[in-house]
Amino acid sequence: DGIINGNPHLAQKMLELYEFSKKLFVHSVNVTIISLVVDLGLQEKRKQHNALRSEELLTGALLHDIGFLNLPKSMVEKRRLDYDDNEKKLFFTYPDEGKKIVKSLAENVRSRSLDIVYQHQERVTGTGFPQHLKGDKIEETALIVGLADEFDLLISKETVEHQRTVSEAMSRFSRYGQFVGNEIVDSFYTWFRYLK
Repeated sequence: DGIINGNPHLAQKMLELYEFSKKLFVHSVNVTIISLVVDLGLQEKRKQHNALRSEELLTGALLHDIGFLNLPKSMVEKRRLDYDDNEKKLFFTYPDEGKKIVKSLAENVRSRSLDIVYQHQERVTGTGFPQHLKGDKIEETALIVGLADEFDLLISKETVEHQRTVSEAMSRFSRYGQFVGNEIVDSFYTWFRYLK
């Protein structure tokens, strides 16, 4: 609350997101909550508590899908699973669009938050997008948001034909360490393994 109240530019973008699509707004909040819990678990395990990192993560996670504001609204209201070929091409541009929007906020958003917006679809294997980055070339907090994003989309039936139960989704994510790193997946499991 303090971060949003203290940054009217962030509050304005969240309001724009809400007015554009309540579905996307709720997804962004869900991803933010999951990401913060996972990262706080990592910080606790490492005994390195970093409030600035948490603030950057919160901002980046809230804005991770902001690039959709520059895409047709019809795409947001559709399941990603149902995109046609043209929409699939446009979908791959949304991190670039998000980067443009966040850069327009200039010094009101920290560079690590911008990295999260731009890199949250990257995977350590190099199979992500938009830059196909590998390994430690990807900001760790972007990988955390990437995991949270995938999880929320999976349980909301956005990327699969049939909605998965939380326990089915958790089982699928047990193999996700190769894409985002084992430490991130371990922290995710530590905090969310009891969800039903």
